Amino acid sequence: MALEALLPAVLPEAAERSLGALARQAQVRPFRRHDLILSQSRAPLLTLVLEGNLGAVRADTEGRRHMITIAGPRELVGVISLQHDAPSVDLVGLSRGTAALWPGDLIMALARLDAGLAVGLLDHAVRSAARLLNRLEHVTFNSVSRRLAMILWMRRELLFDVRRPLVSRPQLADLAGTSREMAGRVIRDFEQRGLIARVGGTGLVLLDPAGLRTAAGIEESDRCGRAG
Repeated sequence: MALEALLPAVLPEAAERSLGALARQAQVRPFRRHDLILSQSRAPLLTLVLEGNLGAVRADTEGRRHMITIAGPRELVGVISLQHDAPSVDLVGLSRGTAALWPGDLIMALARLDAGLAVGLLDHAVRSAARLLNRLEHVTFNSVSRRLAMILWMRRELLFDVRRPLVSRPQLADLAGTSREMAGRVIRDFEQRGLIARVGGTGLVLLDPAGLRTAAGIEESDRCGRAG
C-alpha cells in the first residue's frame, strides 16, 4: 500500500498537515531478507512497515544477537525509542518488503504541534508496552512448550514453510525466550505428537492446526491473534 494512503489508517487522529509532512519527508527503503534497515548505533528512527516483515534484533552484553519481535505491514517500530538516550534495536529484513523511516527529532517536533499525532504515537507506544508486558508474563508463567506453541500458532504464516521459513529455528528460540537446545527438544516433542514436521535443515510444516492451537492454550476465538 502507498505511504500516503496508509498513514491516515496508522495515525487516524493526526492532522492533514502532519500526515503531509510525514509523507514528504519519509525515507522509503526497499529491503530483502537479511538486509539491515536500521542499526541501533544510529540516531533513533521511527519505522513504519509498508510491505513484508522485519525482525527486531538486539545484542546482549556478550555481543550475541537475539530476535526480540517481528513487525509486519502497518506496524510502527521505535515509538518508545525516539529519545536519544533510549535503547534501540537493529531492524533486519525477514522477507522482501518496504519500510518508511523518519528521524526522531522530526517526529517529536511534529508531535509538539499536533495533539492528534501525539495521541496516535502514544497509543502505539502503549500497545507496544502492553505486548512487552504480555510477553514477560508468558515467559514468567507459561512453560517453554506453551510459549513455543503460541508463537508457532500466532505467527504461522511466517514460521511454516516446507523449504525456508522466514524465521530460523534459533530465532524462534529467541522469540520464545528460551535456549536453542530447549527449543529443539520442544520442537522434537511437537513432531512426535504429530503437530508439526521438520523438513530438511530448515523447513517446518504444520500438520495439526487444532492440536497446535490447543497446545498453545488458545481459544478458537483468538485464532487470529499475534505474538512475538
